[in-house]
Formats: sequence, C-alpha cells, structure tokens
Amino acid sequence: MQSNTNPAVELELLGIAGPVKIKQVLSKTRKVNTLINAVEKFQEDNGVQIDSLPPALQILDLHDIKRLEFHESAVAELTECLTFRIKSLGEKGTPESIHKLEQQLEKCFRYNHLPPFRPIVLQTLNSLPRVPEKYLKLIVGDINGLYAECSITVRQQIWINNTQLFEDAILPPIDDYISGKIALTRCIEQSSTNFFTCETTKSRRQWKEIQDLLSMVGTHPQLFEQLISYIRRRFADSKDVHLCSLRLELVMAAHDANAETIVRNDPCHDFAFCLDACLRDKHIDLTQANKIKAVLDACKGTDMEMITDLAMIAADVHVVHQMATIAVKKLRDSSGHLPRDIPSLLVIARVLALGAAAADIASSQSLPHEFVDSILFTKFLPTFTIMMLEDTIRHEMARNEGVEVGSEFHSSNFLQPASQLIITFLKANRVAGLLWFHYCLELMPNKRVKDLRGFCRYVVALPYLKEKLASRGVWSHLFFHRLIFSNQFEAALVDQQFHQVIMEDVINDNLQNDAGLKYQLLRLINLIGFIWGVQRCTQMMEKIAPDAIESSFDEYDKSNYAKEFTRVDDKLHPKATPLDDAKSPTKTAGTFVAQTPRQ
Repeated sequence: MQSNTNPAVELELLGIAGPVKIKQVLSKTRKVNTLINAVEKFQEDNGVQIDSLPPALQILDLHDIKRLEFHESAVAELTECLTFRIKSLGEKGTPESIHKLEQQLEKCFRYNHLPPFRPIVLQTLNSLPRVPEKYLKLIVGDINGLYAECSITVRQQIWINNTQLFEDAILPPIDDYISGKIALTRCIEQSSTNFFTCETTKSRRQWKEIQDLLSMVGTHPQLFEQLISYIRRRFADSKDVHLCSLRLELVMAAHDANAETIVRNDPCHDFAFCLDACLRDKHIDLTQANKIKAVLDACKGTDMEMITDLAMIAADVHVVHQMATIAVKKLRDSSGHLPRDIPSLLVIARVLALGAAAADIASSQSLPHEFVDSILFTKFLPTFTIMMLEDTIRHEMARNEGVEVGSEFHSSNFLQPASQLIITFLKANRVAGLLWFHYCLELMPNKRVKDLRGFCRYVVALPYLKEKLASRGVWSHLFFHRLIFSNQFEAALVDQQFHQVIMEDVINDNLQNDAGLKYQLLRLINLIGFIWGVQRCTQMMEKIAPDAIESSFDEYDKSNYAKEFTRVDDKLHPKATPLDDAKSPTKTAGTFVAQTPRQ
C-alpha cells in the first residue's frame, strides 16, 4: 500500500542514511567543532560527489534559492533522464537491454512505494516485454496503489492469470456501452434518425467503450477469450440483446484494427464478417449466402460455446433488422417463385431462427431440435405471400382509380384479415413474428402509400407476436419512430381500431414488461400529442405517471423517467406567469397547444 511516512525515513528503513542516522551522529558530542566535522562527514558520505557542484550551490545560496528547491528540481530532472533511458532500452528489445531492465527492476522495485521513485519503477515495468511473476504478485498486493498506476500492458499480464481483476476492469465500459445503446431508444425529442439509422456499421465500432475493451485485450487471445466468455455468461443471465451487438462489434473492431492474433483465434470471425458485409451493403448475394450456410451447416458439430457465440452474433439487432428487411423484400418480389425455392431466403430464415433462439441456447446450453421448421416455408410463408400479393393488387387499383374493372376486383375483396393459421404462427414462431413486424413497417402509410385499411390488417395482429415483439426494446422504438415520421400519423392515430390496438394492446398492456415502452408513449405525446388535445393527453399521462407504474426497473431509469415525464407534463400544463396573463392562451410560447388534426 501507499506509504504515508516521510520518504527519508522510508529510505533509512531500506539501509540508506537519514534523519535517525543524523540524530545519532549529533548526539555523540556537544563540541561545536566536532559537530561541524560530523555534519561535513555526513554530507561527504551521502552527498552527490561532483566537483562542479559546490560552486554552483554557493551561487544558488547568493540568489537565496533554498537547497530543498534545488534538490527537488534535481530529482525531477534526474527522474526524467532516467525514465527516458529506461524507455529507450525497452524500445531496443534486445536480450542485453532486457537483461539490463531486469537488473534495474531488481534494484528499484523495493522503492516503489516512495513517490520520488514511483515513476522509475513504473517505467521499468512498462518497458519490460514480460514482467517476472514475483513482481506481478507484489503488484496485485497493492491494488489501490501500484496496480492502479501500472500501464495497461503490465495489467494485461496480471489479468491473464487473474480473471476476477480482468472482469472488474471490463465491467464499467460494458455497462456504459449498454447504457449508451439504451439511451438511443429512449430519447423523446425530435430526431430524424432512429436506433438503426443514426450510425453506420463502421461508426458503431468506433464507440469509446469498444475501443477501450480492445485496448484492455491488446494482443492477448487469452484476454479476448475471457472477455467473450464474460459477455456470454452475462447474456445468459440478462438476455440483453445489446450484449449480442457487443459480441459482433468487438470482433469486427479487431478486424478493422488488423489485430491478427485476435481475429485468427476467433472461430466466429468469418460468420461475423459475412453478416457485417450484408449490413453494409443492405443485400445478401449468393457468395455470402453460401458462406453463411456453410458455417450454419458445420455449427452442429462444434462445442456449445461456439454455437452460443454464433447465435449471439445472429441476434445482433442490426443483423436481425437487416435480414428481416431483406427477407420481406425477397418475398414481395418473388416473381412467382415459392418461398422454399429461393435459396438465399432459406439462409436468411436460418440466421433469423438462430438469432431468435440465442437467449435459450445461452441459458440452456443446448440446441433446438430444428432451427427452422419446414412448415414455416410450406404453410406460413405462402399464405403470407398471398397477403402481400393482395396489397400489391390494391396498390395498383388505387393508382388506376377510375379504370373500369369487374366487380371481383373491388378492393374489399383483397382486404381479408389474417387467417387463424397466420395468427397461430405469429404466436408460436419468432421468425414469423419478425417478418410480419418488418412488413408492417414497410406498409406504414406515407406520402406515397396511404392504404390505412391495408396497414391496419397487419397492425391488429401485432399484439399476438411471440414474446410481445412489438412492445419491446428497439422494436417498439422503431415502430413509433416510423409512425411519427410517416406523415400520416394523424389519420392512423385518430382511427378507432388503430388507436385501440396501439395504445391499449401494444403499449398500456405491456408497460410493466419493458422499461423502454413508457418512453415511446411519452415521445408520442411530446411530439404529436396535439392530435388528441390536452385533455386526452392528460389522461394518457396519468397511466404512465412514475408513481402509477409498479416498476422493478433500476434506479437510474426511475430518476431519468421522472425527469422526462415532468418535462412533458410542464409542456402540457405550463405554469401561468404575470406576462402570460396579458397574452392570448393559444399564443403562449413553449406551451402545448391543442389543435384540430390536419385534414
């Protein structure tokens, strides 16, 4: 531990003459001449033996510069020179220079608790390519002192054999990473970008937390394995999908940094690389599909840790979002092909199924019997594709309005609700739910497409999605962001059927199940609440008041939500001021004004 004793006393304990020695010398005689001789003898034995120093000291005395100031300045200069020479030896990396550094460490390490010597010890440790084990053990014994000040390269050598210290070090950046991801989905202010569009695939890997974790790992595959192992175990406990994103972004960040020792030792690199290319290009070509298929075909013969890692990479929300979007496009543009006859669609479905099962695989350490049930392709997708075809027919009919057609081509004939078969699949199959949800996003009414009734027949099935997909995390954030920026939100949200499904079945019935859902309703009220008016918004706010939600969410979420809620409530019910009394109630700046929905 760091010593609070005077350095001079500490040096004396190490065999170097100090205050106690001076006291002993002075106490042996009371004669002035003898005392002077004793002091001179002590200075001669322990002082710096340089012929040019005494004249220089006399000049400093004439300028009234205290010896303490001179000695402190001299120590600083000597320390700088010595650390520079030690660093130079380390950069040479020859056996001779390393041997000199080891000798230097042997001489200086015992002085590490003395502040004037600490920089020399630290630089010597840092310059050695490998610190002897006996010193690493001593460093660990001083966690709050020497260990905390050691460079990352020295601590890496400790972490290789001390997993607990390594996990203590990586915990803060991982927590910060997850908090940053969550914050992106809980912003209630106006933003033209959402969780999936605010960053590119490469910029996500430049997050400070990602770079910090990579710097902690360095070039040590053992530490990377420990890091991935911790992320894997934490995901098994928490089922937080942002940890899956972290798993993918770490290996791709190592790829970007040309960290060959890490990349070569990660068996999931090729799988991650192919999926990352699909994310970047927003497309999956035949070569990529074949590579992904080869990995998935081979994964059943590997250990469960690798399978879990593959599943986590496939569960990255960006991968899921892009794969589901591509799959919907392929189904919509199938040009008469049956879903099972589209090879890339089979691969996408397997990736989605693997990612959807990631939490189960991580917690149970066992594989599902089948990643993709064949009836998904023989029953659900054909029926789903027929519904897509009906949407296309209605769209073409709307474009050619006024053209005479037979009675069998009335638009109502192509607005059949989802069949019981479809609902059964949505309740039981995660892949079916993901595809349904993403096609719902594609049909979101906008300036180009205003098929509200067609949109609603998909929306009414959202509450049936397995695990309440539309009411959770990034997916609820994405849905409401798209709705707000659809330019047709007023017509949708004042529609009785749509309002019932979204406000009651999707939001209010699931407020206790997902910490982020209340923020989505708060955002709706904050940005487009004028379509309902102040009274209706007040009623909605009462249901999501901080004290009305029996929440087991963390304290940070509670305090942050209370702050955001108060901000929106103040906007909804602005406090009157003397200046406001002289103004028109509808002209008060910054207030929430009820308006009639635009036609």
